[in-house]
Amino acid sequence: MLHVQDVDFGTTCVLFTTCLKEIKTWSDANPGHVPLLVLVEPKDEEMTLEAPMEWTVPLPFGAAELDALDAEIRSVFDDTDLVTPDLVRGDHDTLGGAVESEGWPTLGEVRGRVLFALNNASLRDLYLVGHPSLSGRVMFTNTDPGLEDSAFANRNDPVDDASAIADALAANMLVRTRADADTVQARENDTTQRDAAFASGAHFVSTDYEVANPDFGPYSVAIPGGTPARCNPITAPPACTPSDVENPAHLAG
Repeated sequence: MLHVQDVDFGTTCVLFTTCLKEIKTWSDANPGHVPLLVLVEPKDEEMTLEAPMEWTVPLPFGAAELDALDAEIRSVFDDTDLVTPDLVRGDHDTLGGAVESEGWPTLGEVRGRVLFALNNASLRDLYLVGHPSLSGRVMFTNTDPGLEDSAFANRNDPVDDASAIADALAANMLVRTRADADTVQARENDTTQRDAAFASGAHFVSTDYEVANPDFGPYSVAIPGGTPARCNPITAPPACTPSDVENPAHLAG
């Protein structure tokens, strides 16, 4: 949808649920896909409107808004469509304890599902209120190992955050990182961060350049080997092949 209001005005989804319905449609048509991660970043900064309006509009994101986010997700996806904290926690006392001791469900158990993660670490405590260990919640929180909700970690810089990524992987957490940011790598055709991201063992690598931007240069990002997904270089068993993770022949397109 929107990341920066004045930049992303070309969004194709006016409503959050519009984007969710597009994901749901594709997922239903491709039930063999690996779990899709939707990283949600609520924006609660103040927005200054310039002349002729000239006022500042506060955009708070509190408990009611977080509850509404969960409700909107559930208005599109059933529990059988989702990987939720409750599903991962199972019979364990805490989500973090379940992940550290048993890890996440197998790919075979969660193919065709979607998981949501709350990017804002600043909203973690509020999202947990009334929902210990994310009980009843839809989204996973962005957090560190050793906590009641330690299941997902967002570490944007695979170079500077290399040790933090390794710590999260050691605790069986899912990790998301970035191959590039703010057009820097694309403008300089610098693959340092991209290569570090793929080597880090992070499960999800985000990029703005699945296809090169001709205004910047040849920089682009694709899964090594050209497959939709691949075996994790840090945590996968030795016999794993990319088609074990996701076979393109099983996807409708």
